[in-house]
Amino acid sequence: MPTAEKLSPAARKQNRRSEATRRRIYEAAANEFAEHGIAGARVDRIATAAKANKSLIYEYFGSKDELFEMVIREAVAEFYETVGVTGLTIAEYAGKIFDFAMERPRLMRLVMWRGFAGKRDFPLPEGESLARQLERIEKAQAGGCITKQWSADVIYTMLLTIATSWTATNAFGPAISQDVDGRREELRRSVCETVEKLFVLPAA
Repeated sequence: MPTAEKLSPAARKQNRRSEATRRRIYEAAANEFAEHGIAGARVDRIATAAKANKSLIYEYFGSKDELFEMVIREAVAEFYETVGVTGLTIAEYAGKIFDFAMERPRLMRLVMWRGFAGKRDFPLPEGESLARQLERIEKAQAGGCITKQWSADVIYTMLLTIATSWTATNAFGPAISQDVDGRREELRRSVCETVEKLFVLPAA
């Protein structure tokens, strides 16, 4: 098969068009899945929104379920690229999760719909598996930095829950707290302070 360098100008142009079509399909699919979930999403609507032939969706991505999983994989990869973990305290990490979740309501809806579909695992990037996240907490517990009052999985679940309390998919935060957008700084501070008080041990 010819390498990219050996492709003719016409072939390179076709590759760029194919990539642009893939990207339009991805964006249309992400919006469709966020709005309607896996079961409610319609390939016809995705094709129309992407201005692409319906057959290309199956050619590029296989099935509707495979397209949804690809959308989730890209969304989760974006989370780890944006939030990161290295060099952060657990409170700082919670604050970055808060920022990410508040700025990306579409991603939060995708995660919600995936849960509704009974899919409990997440296609995490290599090196960022759930087990790896829990190992980091356990290491901090062993080092006397984080409380051992709760297991690592409980701590991580509570951290994520606290950090996403005011996102568009939370039934309580936005309903109880008025003017969430106008109070972003206050709410972020409350997330960081709560995580600090719950989980961080005082320095010896």
